[in-house]
Amino acid sequence: MKTISRIAYSNDKRNRTRSILIMVAICLTTMLLVIISTVGNGVIRLQKSQAASSYGSNYGLFITADGTQLKEVERRAEISDIGIMCTEGILKGNENGGFVCMDKTARKMLPYNKEYELKEGKYPEKMQEIAAGRAFFRAMGYGDVKIGDTVTLDYRAGMQSEYKPEEFVVSGILYDRDEYTIEASYVVFGSQDFYNERVAEGDRQYNIYFTLSDSANVSMNNVAPVIKEIADSCGIDQKNVIINDLYLQWVLQPSYEMIMVCGTLILGIVLFSVVVIYNIFQVGIAQKVQEYGKIKALGVTRKQMKQLIFREGILLAVPSIPLGLLFGFLIAKVSFNWLVEQGNLVSSGIKNHQVPLFSLTIMLICIFVSFLTVVLALRKPMKIVSRISPIEATRYLDGSKTQKQGR
Repeated sequence: MKTISRIAYSNDKRNRTRSILIMVAICLTTMLLVIISTVGNGVIRLQKSQAASSYGSNYGLFITADGTQLKEVERRAEISDIGIMCTEGILKGNENGGFVCMDKTARKMLPYNKEYELKEGKYPEKMQEIAAGRAFFRAMGYGDVKIGDTVTLDYRAGMQSEYKPEEFVVSGILYDRDEYTIEASYVVFGSQDFYNERVAEGDRQYNIYFTLSDSANVSMNNVAPVIKEIADSCGIDQKNVIINDLYLQWVLQPSYEMIMVCGTLILGIVLFSVVVIYNIFQVGIAQKVQEYGKIKALGVTRKQMKQLIFREGILLAVPSIPLGLLFGFLIAKVSFNWLVEQGNLVSSGIKNHQVPLFSLTIMLICIFVSFLTVVLALRKPMKIVSRISPIEATRYLDGSKTQKQGR
């Protein structure tokens, strides 16, 4: 076997033109495979991330759950992440808006809203802390609010209670909307401690955002029954269950259109590359029939002749494929980043953001497909060489000399 490998290496080294052409073909094939699969994967990832920005990254929501139901949800093994949001009460002058407390997980699971983001400071943690936009504080009569300032606002816990002045410490300043189409509709954040202090334990209600773990084994076909079954087991009425269908369509349902497009392009590239590599090998074999005939005369078997051609191809593929992977990924990354930037220039809504493009699985698949392409291209040349005999090689030489003399 070592002798066969040495002969294959020697053949590749002597036939430099053929070897270079084959290496270029393999490298280009791998590059195209990586570019198409990486960009396609990036588009799918971007669409999924945009789905989270547009519809939130939660699988669903249990509204108006009490403390007992919350504990039951937290015990469920199918639930992976839980985010809690509570309505703190009502602030006078902001009746159409919201005064809420929510944890970090809930803020991540909500659809993108710049009003929820901090411009400076931090989200409320202590008892009397509050965070809101400057537009809210101006509406409340505080023109130039700074972090740490104390403001007095009229507050009531519910519709049944009366407004009472309450002092709050400004812990954070949120971003404001560009325009306020509804008067007094500002988002205001308070702390969980304030909610627990002002609302009796029996009256507390929670909006529970959640995601499901892999153990739930859900798909788009069964996610609704699974979520409703979890709600039933936790004592939550099904009318209080909201399923985030639009987000789940992206997360649980593959992007078949993109996969079909990429698959069709990859199939076309493989077929074209097989033809190109095969033709280059075929020309090389036609020029070296005498040499292969001599090797066959030494007692080499058909299997070993096939191995010889196979190793000639694989030795050329080994350095070509890594180069194709490297250049292909770099080109895919630059191209995808340019597409994202161009999309942001023409978009007036949620801006696209960069997503990780590297995928070890995709790289391994590209390596496998590249090697498979080389193997498919070598099948016919392997059969041809295995059938060469010393007599056929001599005849070939006689015929070639006669043709030359005739010309």
